[in-house]
Amino acid sequence: MCSGFRSKAITYISTNAPLVLLITATNIFYGLSLFVNRRRLKPPVRILLGSLICFAFIYCGSLSVLYYCSVKDPKSIVALVSWLIGLYSLNSSMTCYVCLNFYYYLHIVPASKALFAQIKRNIGPIIYVTLIGNTMLYAVSGTFTVMDVISRRVKGLTHNNYTQTGNEGFFYSSRTWFFIIQLYLLVGVWIMMVSNFSMVHYLQRHMRSMARSGSRLTTPLYQSQMRVTITGILQGLLYFLFYTQYVRESLVYMFFVETVVSTQVSMTIATQKSHSLYSVTHWKSSKTCNFKKSIFDFDLISSSHCFQVYKVDVLEEVLHCKSSKSLLLNQGE
Repeated sequence: MCSGFRSKAITYISTNAPLVLLITATNIFYGLSLFVNRRRLKPPVRILLGSLICFAFIYCGSLSVLYYCSVKDPKSIVALVSWLIGLYSLNSSMTCYVCLNFYYYLHIVPASKALFAQIKRNIGPIIYVTLIGNTMLYAVSGTFTVMDVISRRVKGLTHNNYTQTGNEGFFYSSRTWFFIIQLYLLVGVWIMMVSNFSMVHYLQRHMRSMARSGSRLTTPLYQSQMRVTITGILQGLLYFLFYTQYVRESLVYMFFVETVVSTQVSMTIATQKSHSLYSVTHWKSSKTCNFKKSIFDFDLISSSHCFQVYKVDVLEEVLHCKSSKSLLLNQGE
């Protein structure tokens, strides 16, 4: 388990290490934008750009701590916390990109309904509440995950017997918050897709109207809107790729151990029951006792990598067969 975690951590770091240079270049660009165009940027945009810079530095720091822990003590709580902080900073960065995309969508596409007009007027507080709620969401989820791991290690429990000792609170809470975060990220994907398609549709109609009227398509406003739209499309594509990869890796990380344990336990049960069935059948063939056939079927579900043992019906008459041998022999005749 220790070597497996270490190999995963090293693979994770080696995969993300090239992105550190890209993150550094992006932070330099955002920093220059904040200092050079500080007066031209609206407060929500300044908050989002500053948050992106902070989350990028937190992400790089968590990678460094995770690399150190993978060499020294991969199973330590510090390694788990650094992993969660890295996921928090990464997911929060994607949330900031969603907010930026939605912010520019509201400023490019005219509000056709009263609801969007109200959201456009209060976009600043909405972004602040979103960032605060995002932090609280990951803080609560990470707390339950850490408490789940600590409680399991203190009591020396496995995934399979953990829910049988009355300590299933942290277990189910961490799983519940895991699915809440998946739903939260899915909402972000939906917002990015709707915003980008709406901007593309609006600019397409705008280009047609300008072409019919003979206007030039080289105005600074139109060019800036095109740059924002293209950037939003690229961000939406990257967000979708990030979401699919994150869901896949999270599901494998969360349910792989339970699947392996369930497979081992089910195989043990199948072996024990098969041995019992063989003993009963051998006893019947020696004509010591005659009884109805026992039903024992188990199905191998290979798609979920675990065994499901079902339809086990060993006759209770076997327990009383020694005391009623003569009666059963008469029935057999």
